[in-house]
Amino acid sequence: MNPFYHGNPVKYTHFLGRKKELRRTSQRICSGQSSAIIGEPRTGKTSVLLYLATSENQNHLYGEEATPKRFFSYLDALAFDNDINQTEFWILAFSPLFSTMIEPNPESKLAKLYQNSQAHEFDHHSLGLLLDELNNQNYHLIVLVD
Repeated sequence: MNPFYHGNPVKYTHFLGRKKELRRTSQRICSGQSSAIIGEPRTGKTSVLLYLATSENQNHLYGEEATPKRFFSYLDALAFDNDINQTEFWILAFSPLFSTMIEPNPESKLAKLYQNSQAHEFDHHSLGLLLDELNNQNYHLIVLVD
């Protein structure tokens, strides 16, 4: 009997195999490196991305410690407007962190840097300052673009 589902991405509870790929990708995430997952359509790329980001898998994939605090942002590029700009992209990418860290604390240094980045359309300099502050506070934003 074939254990694999054909169709939509599978829930993390039904995810099977890919141990080598998951180990390699989670190690790259832990070390701050980028990765590309490539393959033919319907081979499980989206399922892998969702598995990597599922909160129930965090200790198993990234270690028991809660440091750094990771915020996963899953973006489906097929849902983007054809003319999405840099500002819109980063607003979407920062949304998990925005709702938990920035919006509840509008006077924090992180919130002010986010507001400055947004005002400057997430240019290289302002985005760099924001990402540096995230790192200083031991937060990591992991953007998964599908």
